Amino acid sequence: MRVSERWFRTLLRLYPKDFRDELGFGIVEAYQNRARTILDRSEAFGLARLWLRAFADAIRNGLGERLSPSDSWRRKALEREAASNTSSIVDNIARDVKQALRGFRRNPGFTLVIVSTLALGIGAATAVFSIVDAVLLRELPYKDPRRLVAVWGHSKFDPNLPKVFLNYGDFDEFRRKATTLEAVAAAAWGPMGSHILSGAGAARQLTVIPVSASFFPLLGAHAAVGRTFSADDETAGCSIVLANSLWVSEFAGDPALVGRSVTVDQKPCSVVGIMPAAFAFFPSQAQGWMLIRPDLSKQAGVGVFARLAQGSTRSSAQAELQRLYMAGNPLASRFEPQVFDLHDEFTFLASRTLRATLLVTLSAVALLLLIACLNVGNLLMARMTDRQREMALRSALGSGHGRLVRQVLTESLVLAFFGTIAGVGLAVGALRYFQHASPIELTVGANIEIHGRVLVFAILLMIATAMGFGLWPAMSATRANLVDRLKTGARGTVGGALARASIAIQIGMSFVLLAGAVLLLESSLNMGAEQLGFARENRASARFTLPETRYVNNSQRVAFYDRLQTTLAGVDGVLDSALASRVPPDAGGTQQRIEILGQKLALDSLPFNIGTDAVDSRFFKLLAIPLLRGRLFDSRDRSATEPVAIVNEELAAEYFPSRDPVGQHVRLIFGTDPTSPWLTIVGVVGNAKQNMLMNEMRWTIAPHLYRPAEQDPQASMNLLVRIGPSSMGVADRLKRAISSLDPEAPFDELQPIQSQVSSILRYSQFRAVVLGFFAVTALTLSAIGLHGVLTQLLRKRVTEFGLRRAIGAPDTHILRLVLWQSGLPVLGGLFLGLALTFGLNRLIASLLYGSGAVNLNVLATVALALLAASALAILRPALAALRVDPMVSLRSE
Repeated sequence: MRVSERWFRTLLRLYPKDFRDELGFGIVEAYQNRARTILDRSEAFGLARLWLRAFADAIRNGLGERLSPSDSWRRKALEREAASNTSSIVDNIARDVKQALRGFRRNPGFTLVIVSTLALGIGAATAVFSIVDAVLLRELPYKDPRRLVAVWGHSKFDPNLPKVFLNYGDFDEFRRKATTLEAVAAAAWGPMGSHILSGAGAARQLTVIPVSASFFPLLGAHAAVGRTFSADDETAGCSIVLANSLWVSEFAGDPALVGRSVTVDQKPCSVVGIMPAAFAFFPSQAQGWMLIRPDLSKQAGVGVFARLAQGSTRSSAQAELQRLYMAGNPLASRFEPQVFDLHDEFTFLASRTLRATLLVTLSAVALLLLIACLNVGNLLMARMTDRQREMALRSALGSGHGRLVRQVLTESLVLAFFGTIAGVGLAVGALRYFQHASPIELTVGANIEIHGRVLVFAILLMIATAMGFGLWPAMSATRANLVDRLKTGARGTVGGALARASIAIQIGMSFVLLAGAVLLLESSLNMGAEQLGFARENRASARFTLPETRYVNNSQRVAFYDRLQTTLAGVDGVLDSALASRVPPDAGGTQQRIEILGQKLALDSLPFNIGTDAVDSRFFKLLAIPLLRGRLFDSRDRSATEPVAIVNEELAAEYFPSRDPVGQHVRLIFGTDPTSPWLTIVGVVGNAKQNMLMNEMRWTIAPHLYRPAEQDPQASMNLLVRIGPSSMGVADRLKRAISSLDPEAPFDELQPIQSQVSSILRYSQFRAVVLGFFAVTALTLSAIGLHGVLTQLLRKRVTEFGLRRAIGAPDTHILRLVLWQSGLPVLGGLFLGLALTFGLNRLIASLLYGSGAVNLNVLATVALALLAASALAILRPALAALRVDPMVSLRSE
């Protein structure tokens, strides 16, 4: 007990015990707590003066209350004590923060390194979490979103068709009879969503989604202007609800448009409403919604969407729908309905690998944040080595273990606070770039922003990281030996074993991130370099649609095709042109069944695996698809001649394994109708690879049958052109050429085929780039951490190195000691990373092209990269150990 405290206690004993207990000792104890933070003599004298004034005030107030006839002085004393305690806590925290800021100002380089490291980790985690929150965690902006489901048809036999549209009749059956569904609606897209808007400037192609009248009520969506569909609209002719984007871009946001008619497919269509700008449904590019046409309702495929009834589950709804589907449905032997959560389906429709991509990215950023915390923890531990004498002096002046821990944790929180502020700023910039670049397609309505929940996540991350990297140095500060650390010139280090363990963990985590990045990069490069069987360079395509009201029969469409080819021959920059219903890599059309003349097979046993397209005679030459047998289409293949077809090598190998397919007769089975014409196979061409719908990380070769465009003319076709390397303005000239033939035929933007292939690869490229960035950052942080820890560990052994050199130890011996001390955590980290990498391989297997197995080349590449970075981190401390002067180090002791 200090002399000043004993003097105060002796004086206070002159007063009554109740006054002494409730007031005197409280004052002394409160100011005694302040004394524990004093480090210099001037502050100590200032505190003594505060003690004297406080003691005089206590005596004066206490005597006044003591002489009062009432006993209210006790209550006032307790109130003053409570207020004093509260203000004392606030004052202590404020004082700790000020002291932390003073310490950081004295060492700005150290502060900048730590804040930058934390900003990188917290910023990356915040940005990725905001995307994960928008895509996977946030509920859909519809009524009762948790009860919304999607119903698809599921093939019982074909794994390539796990989800298909149901028939409109199935939707009608579910709507009338299902008791587990509270509301049911239908929507369709694809060819049914393609319409022509005319009469408002140049004709343009619209994506207008056919829906049932119950579609908007199911979602709880209301029009911003006008109304949505009603039951009366089903019998009142064409009506349309416009998307806000189309209303603004084409009609200048005129509210008077509601109630008027616009021309859709050469027919008047009444605009009944305009949806809000925030409303979205799949597909996100939808520009309007129309009621499903009565003449197509019985044969069209639709997606069924519903809300589960109260108390119903997806499993109970699926069981009921399967019972209804089995009753008299001719397709029940091949298909069955399955019920899925609508939120999950939106994620699936955006990309089959979107969920896995985000989860892998979130896991990678978690590893990066862990490495950043370990790195900062090592730096703070290194700083605690230099502050051990300061901590010992604090302890000698009365600061307890709790007080020292609080000070170090306060410093950690201050660092984490500034790191979080900078990290949130980095996250905002990264998200703005992400929204501008749009490297991948997200789910419908995913609004990526830094909102309240993301800020709460950042704050929780700040606290967690502060505790994560600050608790270790804080606890080490309480273990400082008071006598040893107060000795002048005492050296030491704290947490050497823990520091080496943290480096091993950082190296292991870096190994995992680097291995994942190398695997994803290798996978993306291999998929991009795959030979697809068709030429991509200097090829481009654009879709155009002929108005069905003016091109009713096949002869009118074929006549337009002929005029178009003649016109394109004079367009500057167009070297060649062709027509096709679909263009690789998006080819194959609707999957159909094929029947071979002479084979006795049941209709239900034929697989749905034949892709069909209509192409003209120039198609194969323009895309450099080789002819293997027979001939290509030519002028003989017209509408009035024998129906013919060309098949690809895959179809020939699967259906004609032991005979020449040329000359064989086949026909396509559409649905359950086997009355389509027999086709004579006139040629076999090479395979053109496609991207699988259900597995985006795979190029597939499917059986394919081509029909002559003259024998199967379609209203909507793709114009395929081969252009020169520097043909500027070709797209505009093509638009003018088509407009000169028919201004009512809309022409989409010209898209290079290479860019279409790149859009398929963008998820794999995005994963590789993001994980690669995280891996390089983690490797850099690990190298910095290794360098810092090694520098501190070697400082402790300066005297030992000096003594060894004084007795004649060679430089190789000193270097061997350094490499042994630094190499152990590196080797331990390599073995840890090697073990974790095999688990990683199973996690990301679905994101890799081909087998994607971890191989020896990947492991060797990653190990060499880590060893090289570690060697650079070790080099400077090792050279410093070799330059130790024996006499200087011995005199310092």
